[in-house]
Amino acid sequence: MPAGTSPPKDITDRVADILTSPVLSVLVGIAGVAMPVIAWVGHRAETANIVLALETVLLLFLVAGQVRLRQSHALVRRPANHRMSDPAYFDLVRRDLEADIVADFEDLADGHLTAYAAATTRLATLLLKTLTDSPVQPKLALATDLAAPLGLLAAPQAREYLAENRRLIEAGGEVRRILVSWAADLATEDYARDLQALVDSQRSAGVQCGLAVRDHLRPEQAVDFLVVSRAAVSVQDDRHDPGLTRGRNTIHFKNVDRWAQRHESLWGHGPHSATSRLAHYETTIRPMLASGSWDEDTVRACVAQL
Repeated sequence: MPAGTSPPKDITDRVADILTSPVLSVLVGIAGVAMPVIAWVGHRAETANIVLALETVLLLFLVAGQVRLRQSHALVRRPANHRMSDPAYFDLVRRDLEADIVADFEDLADGHLTAYAAATTRLATLLLKTLTDSPVQPKLALATDLAAPLGLLAAPQAREYLAENRRLIEAGGEVRRILVSWAADLATEDYARDLQALVDSQRSAGVQCGLAVRDHLRPEQAVDFLVVSRAAVSVQDDRHDPGLTRGRNTIHFKNVDRWAQRHESLWGHGPHSATSRLAHYETTIRPMLASGSWDEDTVRACVAQL
């Protein structure tokens, strides 16, 4: 499906659109006024019965439309501007805020949601929390994180997100995280030390960690994303900084399987799996970091084999 196009509607959606159509509501209202007049003018019992039967059918349509409207639309109370200190100014602000909220709801109705800056972490946390607290299965989270710079997982604001990782695992779930790093970064002592600390903290929470070398990946593979139980995926569209003051994530509730398959292809199995690559890298760098004898040439040779 081309980008920016909406999926075709099924028969249920089409019927729902008809029932909630403002045009239908207006027509039913006009008919409700006109039919008693027609019955009165006709002065015949047969005509009155037919007209009243038709009016009953239209009334049922109207009731069904209202029920469907309440099920398919968010109905909220609009504030009274006369209670505000400056009603005109309040109306201007309200209109702008309502426009943004309505746009977000329209996206969500299509199965997508966009978050910016620190809200990206909050929504990712919400996805994991909902999975933990709900009967949704499987209790599985698949994450691929561009670890250059460390960004989301290293930020102080991410404590709640990491706590939800731990809570999901303690509830019997599983989290698999692939850290994607440039080969040049992996050969740097400071980066290796930070990456190792990150891996240790993740493992202490029960997260399974793997490694992928970004130089060896196709562009569509080198993407930050989090798949939650094949029900939702949070995709980082714009890289944020470690302070989470920038960035944009899009959450998709459709076509999640292709993201799960992408993660599984990177995770792999056996000697070429992401976990095996990380283990091989750690075998080389851990003794060096512990002894303070960093040998960049040896590490570069190790990374070349990953």
